Amino acid sequence: MNKSSPRRTFKLQYKCIHYTSAWEQRKLEEIVDVCSGRDYKHLSEGDIPVYGTGGYMTSVSEALSYDVDAIGIGRKGTIDRPYKLIAPFWTVDTLFYAIPCNDVDLNFALCLFLNTDWKSKDESTGLPSLSKQAINESEVVVCSAGEQKRIGSFFSRLDALITLHQRKRQKPFDGVEAGGASVPSAEGRAVKQTPAVFVGEMRATASRQSTAAGRPQLQDAVSEADWGSVTARNAPPTAQHRAQRDTLHQRR
Repeated sequence: MNKSSPRRTFKLQYKCIHYTSAWEQRKLEEIVDVCSGRDYKHLSEGDIPVYGTGGYMTSVSEALSYDVDAIGIGRKGTIDRPYKLIAPFWTVDTLFYAIPCNDVDLNFALCLFLNTDWKSKDESTGLPSLSKQAINESEVVVCSAGEQKRIGSFFSRLDALITLHQRKRQKPFDGVEAGGASVPSAEGRAVKQTPAVFVGEMRATASRQSTAAGRPQLQDAVSEADWGSVTARNAPPTAQHRAQRDTLHQRR
């Protein structure tokens, strides 16, 4: 043996096949861009929906966001019930709209908003109030972009399934439990919709609907017609939405 040759050592390395990167703690200002709503009364009537803290209000001719979806969260009044905004839309000055950054999934970001205790961040002594700074400084934990999409997609479909079952248990398109967002019905009147379910409640529901292997069977639970009706719950009354509602009503 040549004593002058260097001694080599080997270090065993282990790698989990299903390894995913660790979750990181971030501030919401790193996740979303919080924008302020504006008054709409100077605008003429049109096809762009206007949203407030309670949901759909009216339709105007211009939009604050034409092609980017966002999350609406109240600045004054109802500050603890964020919901998804589908572009194009306009928001009033009492409703912030938060646009996710490029690498953040919208549905995952909505889960973060729903799982935040916004009432604890109330800065007023009277009417509940939430500032942009309070939103930006809120701390959350996030995962990789790929995992965000899987989590966001799962909870979005589960939320839609829950809403669909709630509708089927009651008279079609009649108001449900108070506290949801107002949405126009086929006749143009306001209808209450339950907001998205909190992450903890959705996980509990998923657990009850799991198979023995622990995999929730949600892929085929909502048909195309039902899915379209559910996901359009915040939309203004258009011909397409009326057709979706009519289809669901005929099937019942």
